[in-house]
Amino acid sequence: MSDVTHSTALVVVGIVFGVGVLVWAGWLFGNRQGVTGTTPGKRRMGIHLVDAASGEAPGGPKGVGRWLVPGLVGGIQGIGNVVQLIDCLWPLWDSKKQRLTDKAFRTRVVVGTPYWSCPTRSLKTTANPAIPRTLRNALTPSKVSR
Repeated sequence: MSDVTHSTALVVVGIVFGVGVLVWAGWLFGNRQGVTGTTPGKRRMGIHLVDAASGEAPGGPKGVGRWLVPGLVGGIQGIGNVVQLIDCLWPLWDSKKQRLTDKAFRTRVVVGTPYWSCPTRSLKTTANPAIPRTLRNALTPSKVSR
């Protein structure tokens, strides 16, 4: 085999591998997040994604969109990374603690085990000790005192 054939074969293998990784990531971090409300990291932290209106898992298309849109916006030369940074920092001053992406897809991240994965079908409210208290407080809507 010549060097050109080896190079072509490596390029083809790289493209196939890259497409495979993108499909797998879209399935795991997009579709599965929409269907179950969790990713491996969200499960570990004891948080999950819900539809803002119904409180149910948002569904596959919303999950894929929520995963895909920030990546596509971040790819815009020059301003994309600034928009991503603003999106990630937005919950710090938002009253509902939502990212801009969450607002666009009408989702929110909440603390606790999703009730649809609990055998008793009720929200498990025990605090996960793996979640730092400051993160739990940031993700939990503040109570208004009267």
